[in-house]
Amino acid sequence: MLKSPVPFNGVILSEQLKYGQKIASATISFSLHGELVHQETITTVGSQRILTLPKPMQVSEVTIVVNESKGMPLLKRAKAF
Repeated sequence: MLKSPVPFNGVILSEQLKYGQKIASATISFSLHGELVHQETITTVGSQRILTLPKPMQVSEVTIVVNESKGMPLLKRAKAF
């Protein structure tokens, strides 16, 4: 949760690959003050997965839910742009 809404164009996710690629499916949700503004389900993340939003959006919360993994998922990095 962010202190105040900020404009988002997307996110960049990276897995910790030292133990192999684990994430098979994940859902990323973007909300503004608790109201869902965009949600997308992705497959593998790997060394880097770039998710670009269809248009810039004001966002105050970003949620990443791993739906399916091959063992314990380990995100190395999650960046917003």
